[in-house]
Amino acid sequence: MMTTGVLAVAMLWGGRVDLARRVAGWFERVWAAQPALERGLYFVWHARNGLVTEFPAETAVSHWVNPREKTQWYFQYGIPAAFLSAFSGAVQEPRWLELGQKYLHASRHAGEERYSTPQSGKIGWGAAWTYRLSGDEKDRALVATVLRGLQSNQSAEGWWPGQAAYGNQKAVNPLPSLDITGEFAALTSWMEPYA
Repeated sequence: MMTTGVLAVAMLWGGRVDLARRVAGWFERVWAAQPALERGLYFVWHARNGLVTEFPAETAVSHWVNPREKTQWYFQYGIPAAFLSAFSGAVQEPRWLELGQKYLHASRHAGEERYSTPQSGKIGWGAAWTYRLSGDEKDRALVATVLRGLQSNQSAEGWWPGQAAYGNQKAVNPLPSLDITGEFAALTSWMEPYA
């Protein structure tokens, strides 16, 4: 969902509404296929078999947000929310905003740390873009919560460490990361006006 969602935003901004509509439809199919959101979000799709719910344990983090484990790929909730809200605004069809909010609010089933780790930054991005259209206080509160979490992970010098951003362990002797700092600076700039 991450690659598809980010590319779909680019398609939409590039005027390719036809391609973006196909992605919106795919996100709708992924949502409809979820077996039980309280058990986590599955986010890998097989062209012939649909939603992938069976995989080796060692690759679980790259298939499923497991609410019983830490440092999951929480961004999988935020990317569909960001794209679907942007698409909803572009085509003036509220149903896509509503679907984006469903993805966003399904994150409440994830682990306790879901809004305080670097992996949650895109939840805040999705919440900010959703809030712009929804005006829903739950969306705004989520923006503020994730923003505080991202800011708490920022160094005093202004950079964010890259080592623990998408991995499965906390950084030991974290080092500055140009790409993670650039990404998180963009994410916080989208969130700050709505926090």
